[in-house]
Amino acid sequence: MKSGKVLIICPFTAPNQGGVESHIQKLLKFLAKKKAKAIVVSYTPLTTPVKAPWYEKKENYEIFRMPWFGSGWFPKIEIKNCHKLLYLVPGLLALSLFVGIKRNKEIGVIHAHGFAAGFVGVCLGALIRKRKVISTHAIYNFENRPLLAHIIKFILSPYDFILAVGEPSRQELIKIGIPENKIAIHPNWVDTDLFKPQQGTFSSERLTAIFVGRGLEKKGIFLFGELAKKNPKIDFIARVAEGPDRDSFIRKYHNQKNLDIRTNLPLDFDKKMKVIRNEYQSADVFIMPSLYAEGFAAVVLEAASSGLAIISSNLGTLPSILNGSGAYLVKPTVENFSLALRTLSGDKETLRKLKRKSRTFALKNYSDKNAEVIYNSYQII
Repeated sequence: MKSGKVLIICPFTAPNQGGVESHIQKLLKFLAKKKAKAIVVSYTPLTTPVKAPWYEKKENYEIFRMPWFGSGWFPKIEIKNCHKLLYLVPGLLALSLFVGIKRNKEIGVIHAHGFAAGFVGVCLGALIRKRKVISTHAIYNFENRPLLAHIIKFILSPYDFILAVGEPSRQELIKIGIPENKIAIHPNWVDTDLFKPQQGTFSSERLTAIFVGRGLEKKGIFLFGELAKKNPKIDFIARVAEGPDRDSFIRKYHNQKNLDIRTNLPLDFDKKMKVIRNEYQSADVFIMPSLYAEGFAAVVLEAASSGLAIISSNLGTLPSILNGSGAYLVKPTVENFSLALRTLSGDKETLRKLKRKSRTFALKNYSDKNAEVIYNSYQII
């Protein structure tokens, strides 16, 4: 990589909880393996009610966090792109300009995450003239949103390289006029040494299914609750992170005897991952009931690496991510998920085969070698 630190601009970092935050932590670990250093510019937690220092220094990275107003606002405006940009850009821009200009000589490349950070990266890049890379973390369905397509094309055009979250994302960027040779898919990855099947796992007569995700209706949490109600002979674990619909979910299903709802996690990233790893290892089947076009879906890779059979929604990037895994891909309805669950519950041999296949699939396709795509994008071409 060109000499210099990677300036990572992202509104969300740990201890805020979510897929993007986990991705940033994994990226920082990978950069450490490469002996590369990073500077991260972000906000204090916007969706998780925890505190974080405005400045944090580790061996291979520093994090600057902008304190920001409106704690808990973001989940309410998340679906409104204009509101989201207006909320996320100002503080991130101010802090990025301050850090970027002050540390200009140390920076080799700017890596923005998401389109709010992308706009910030364009503004900063115009001043300090560094190579600019951006990662997308969602699918936007531009064909039905021409104004958004125009705005995103304006933001992306100055970037030297674009890392699309999946093939559907890459295709929609090409369709709005982004040159194909500037876009690559950055396949996600998982720590396959951490997320692995438990040795000597005992076989229970009762099947256990697990959900891991944010407390958002669009993540399918209520579908998961109804799935537990409809299948009393199967045990369910719901690991639900912060989100505007989490309390409603808990109120509605807390008396469901075969559903264990879990919300508390350690703030430390590594400790949190170990808790979630242990929960995967206690289950047989991972349920991915997303009701929208998922972009990232790191949890489905963690589950596969942990050796769980997978029943997933067939929306967004999930079919391409899980291609060849043996996962059940279904239209997200309670009936479809129930049918797949009952099939596995009644056929333990097929269940065992699918669990072994998931682990093999993750080892072959989703080790941290996938991060080389990101690392290589930092090169001067």
